[in-house]
Amino acid sequence: MVIQRWQSVLLFLAGLSMCLFAFLPLCDIIDKDMLTIVKPINVLPVFIVSLLTGLLLFIAVFLFRVTHLQKQLSLAGIILNICVCAATVLYICNIDAQLGIIWNWSLCLPPVALVLTIWAIARIRHDENILKSYDRIR
Repeated sequence: MVIQRWQSVLLFLAGLSMCLFAFLPLCDIIDKDMLTIVKPINVLPVFIVSLLTGLLLFIAVFLFRVTHLQKQLSLAGIILNICVCAATVLYICNIDAQLGIIWNWSLCLPPVALVLTIWAIARIRHDENILKSYDRIR
């Protein structure tokens, strides 16, 4: 079995990684007597935009028949993903540096989703070029 629509798989994985990012902890802050777990749900703008990005990418998976709209939603997902990355970096930079911070692996999920979405757009363009070449042959 050969997968024909790789962009659907890539968009699904990107949407899944953004939804996982919304619920997994970003870092653990160790204070003198206390451990605080920081999640995106504690930072409401990051939580909302990351869930919106994941939802947008999941919707784009099912638009494989309308490649133009699928590409536009994917580009919107990239813009929202960059916003999530920027907001996360701004939030992390505002954490008191004197506290002990343990970073979690979930911080890697938005950049991974960004790469997967860019790769999916490249695959969508590739499919469009193949369809155009078949139309020329007819």
